[in-house]
Amino acid sequence: MNWWSNKTAMSKYALKIKTEETGTKVISILRKFDPSLSIAEIRKRMQEDDFVVKYDLLHWDVTEEMAGIDRITKFEGLIQSLEDCGATIEIYNGEEPVSKDFFQNSMQMLREISDEVDEDMDREAEL
Repeated sequence: MNWWSNKTAMSKYALKIKTEETGTKVISILRKFDPSLSIAEIRKRMQEDDFVVKYDLLHWDVTEEMAGIDRITKFEGLIQSLEDCGATIEIYNGEEPVSKDFFQNSMQMLREISDEVDEDMDREAEL
């Protein structure tokens, strides 16, 4: 099954990373974000202009929930860290490239939706 098709693409983002070289700093940041990616796989994806990271912001994971991990903040942090070390990043929503402004607006909207859901759940729990 295609990774994009199993849920709404609104929450699914991917990154392509453009650099003159496959620097160790970029690889280190990516491995810290996703330890399952090997160094060789990261280099290969970058060289082949493939998605280096695919991330579903709304995927629920009990261990992340227990650790208090906010997937939106985590993904935004990845992008910022990569940009800070000089990597040029292309952000994709589904399979379509999007601007940084679109991405930031989408993150704000997802946060607002999440806050509204939390408030609704709290209200219902009080009944």
